[in-house]
Amino acid sequence: MSWGFTMDSRSSRLAGYPSHGEGIKVSDESIVLNFLNNRAAQAKDHTTLNPEELIEEAMSQAETLAPDFIQSIRRSANDRIASRRKTARAARRAIGTDWAATVKSFDELLATSEEIHQRSLAAMIRGFGKRDEAEKVIRSHGRWLAGKNLKVLMTLTIHARACRTATEIAPLVFAGFDDGAFARLRTLYEIGVIHRIIGTGPYEVCERYHCYSAVEYLDDLRDQRRYGAQVGWLPPSDEMIAEAEQDAQEVYSLYGPDIRRPYEWARPLFPNKPGRITFADLDKHATNNGLRALYLTGNHGIHAGAYVALSNVDTKKSYLNSTRPSGRIENFELLIRGAVTLLELVSIATCRQVAAEYQLLDEAFAQAVMEEAAEGVFRSLQADVQQREERMHCRDRGNGDRSSAEGTSSHPSSASKRPRQRDPNGDSAPSSAPTNHKPSTTGPPIGIGTDGRV
Repeated sequence: MSWGFTMDSRSSRLAGYPSHGEGIKVSDESIVLNFLNNRAAQAKDHTTLNPEELIEEAMSQAETLAPDFIQSIRRSANDRIASRRKTARAARRAIGTDWAATVKSFDELLATSEEIHQRSLAAMIRGFGKRDEAEKVIRSHGRWLAGKNLKVLMTLTIHARACRTATEIAPLVFAGFDDGAFARLRTLYEIGVIHRIIGTGPYEVCERYHCYSAVEYLDDLRDQRRYGAQVGWLPPSDEMIAEAEQDAQEVYSLYGPDIRRPYEWARPLFPNKPGRITFADLDKHATNNGLRALYLTGNHGIHAGAYVALSNVDTKKSYLNSTRPSGRIENFELLIRGAVTLLELVSIATCRQVAAEYQLLDEAFAQAVMEEAAEGVFRSLQADVQQREERMHCRDRGNGDRSSAEGTSSHPSSASKRPRQRDPNGDSAPSSAPTNHKPSTTGPPIGIGTDGRV
């Protein structure tokens, strides 16, 4: 008996896959379809049947209904584990070979930035006079902080996050995960803009920024209570909510209810601007949009945009969409240059801020070390690019010589024997197959200065 659960060729066709002009049809032997029809036959009242609920019921019994199908997927997935690991190792090995000097120099840059942070932190503590007093103030949740002490603490806190974010970019880049690295680069850019706004603005801006954290915390607690159960979070207690509301109310009494708006804490920098303040306003004020291309490019690593989705379809490859590391050369260079430029700016601003606020002027000499480390990365990157191009040129020239030899060979069939190589998804493909030289899927290129900086 059939109770209406049928699929014709139009509704079941998978677009883009040829199937003798008829599309792909659901087989009459479909386990799911038979299950639905059997359940329909057992029902006394068909009007009470819910197709979606029946589908979910069938899925919950997958082990029983389709054991061979389930085991087939599991076996294939287990086989792919080794293939995925091999691809990952190959990507890391290729990047480690082609960019060895850059990897080493980038590590030196990260270590230099961290050293600047630790020295600046020690200088701030010396500025308090006594370490016990500094720890008391720092651990008081900021309630007693204001003026230069708060400004330096915020500067150091944001710089620490910049250093950590750049450290996160490194393994993503060096493992061939472009999108993840661009997403973190975008975060690093935001950190750099906020760092500059706090560092160059008056104390009031920093104090408002600090107080706005109470507003964000209250919003987080309310969101956790509203949506947390859906992902297994325990809801915050009434006491936590009440305490956060009290802190937020103190902020409202100081700065007015508009402080609830994002970036309203920066209002002293935009006294005549009507309406809301946006990140674009902060960006223009901090950098005059000089590096905004990094931000816009990084957007593609975060958002599910149509451009990136379509650009990741490669019809010249058997797998269409890559699910594994890639590490295209143009993305590698852009990511490294962007990360170095941003971390250099934040690190230098940090040591200069501490030197100025506490009159420890010698601390500003750390700028020279950071600049040297950044220059070292750019030099290494340029050298790696040149060596990589030379290796590719030699390889291409060697391939050309072999092709000429094959063309004069007495065995014409030998020219058609093409070696096969593994593609990023584990499928075999002829090494001479045309490649898809598409532009970077992460956005428009950025101008590079003569000194190697973005």
